[in-house]
Amino acid sequence: AGAGVRPTKGPKLRFLIHNCCEEETIADCRTLVSASERLLGGVLFCTFGCHPHNWDVYTDAFEQKLLDALRVVGRKAVGWGECGLDYFKNFYDAEFPEKRKRMIAVFARQARLAASLGLPLVVHTRDAEEDTLTVMREALPRTHPVHLHAFQGSVQMALQVLEMLPNSVVGLSGILAMKYCSEHMKDLARSVPLSRLVLETDAPYLSEDPAMIPKICRAVARLKGIPTEEVIVTTSRNCQRLYSIGDFADQRLDLDINQNTDPASDPR
Repeated sequence: AGAGVRPTKGPKLRFLIHNCCEEETIADCRTLVSASERLLGGVLFCTFGCHPHNWDVYTDAFEQKLLDALRVVGRKAVGWGECGLDYFKNFYDAEFPEKRKRMIAVFARQARLAASLGLPLVVHTRDAEEDTLTVMREALPRTHPVHLHAFQGSVQMALQVLEMLPNSVVGLSGILAMKYCSEHMKDLARSVPLSRLVLETDAPYLSEDPAMIPKICRAVARLKGIPTEEVIVTTSRNCQRLYSIGDFADQRLDLDINQNTDPASDPR
């Protein structure tokens, strides 16, 4: 800690996973990873993909930039995404069948790419449950690892994904630790088995400070009626297993990204 900064008490974060999902942030992500190697002992990992809000700018060139960044950071890249479908934010565009079709094509292309790379798929889904399930069902092998990122959807969808994809997890965010957490989110936390749960922050709206993680742990522990320590240990292990980091790093495979994407899947 620097001068005047007091070390925090309690659990310490062993790893950070940063999602890079916009073209203009690729260089920043590479800088963060490089700085982490020098200053933090390499605790920072990252994922690359195209956020569903940016579906209309996903091109071969954008995808190649993401693949180039994957190659540069090497084993620090641990997933693809976040990507997916968001019919809440993109409500008006989603009303047009041709635009919705392109949104789905962009997500499906990235899902197939994640499968071909052997990288966990980080999925953002909002008000698009049926189409999201269809893409995952059709584009991914049953054993592929999937992270439903900062999930706020239905309990039914969460359980459906866990059943359909046995190596998937559901991510719950800082919303659980907020003063006015909805009953729906509480039901979601109660319903998802601890063995399939990860806890996360999601800037800027669903908490942006990693120091929130212990607070989310306590909220989950209260809702499930179990010790906070059990939540911390189990969800941390779930995360490490999904992304093959930490105690599960020896499960990582070297990426083969010297490939061309299938032109037939080009959303353009």
